Amino acid sequence: MKTWIPLLAALSGLASPGCFVGVDHDGHYTGDAIFTVEWSIDGSTNRAVCRDFDVAYAYLTIESRYGTEDDRTVRCEEFGYDFYVPPGRYWATVTLLDGNEHEITSTIQTDPETLYENDGTYVVADFPHDSFF
Repeated sequence: MKTWIPLLAALSGLASPGCFVGVDHDGHYTGDAIFTVEWSIDGSTNRAVCRDFDVAYAYLTIESRYGTEDDRTVRCEEFGYDFYVPPGRYWATVTLLDGNEHEITSTIQTDPETLYENDGTYVVADFPHDSFF
């Protein structure tokens, strides 16, 4: 069946010449926007600050008026993650987690950002000392 997939894909493109969806080499749809979520702890992105505050992960969500669009749990030391989203209006939430993936901070919600086709933006959530439980 694997040999028929490229042939079927090519034929379906001939059947609807006005419809084309491109995919780049990373598997993202062409036209997607990049919504980068970054975080810091007490104003720092030094890897040692994660250990100092016993933070193992950051739990990130991308929200829209339709609800949660995507979410990821990322190692604290990365201090950022790129989400690929279709054009629209989005905001992020960020919560820091311990090694057992339990919440150890309040959740920070960023301001909404409007992204257009092939656009990119970033938001930053800083966790001051008093945001930790």
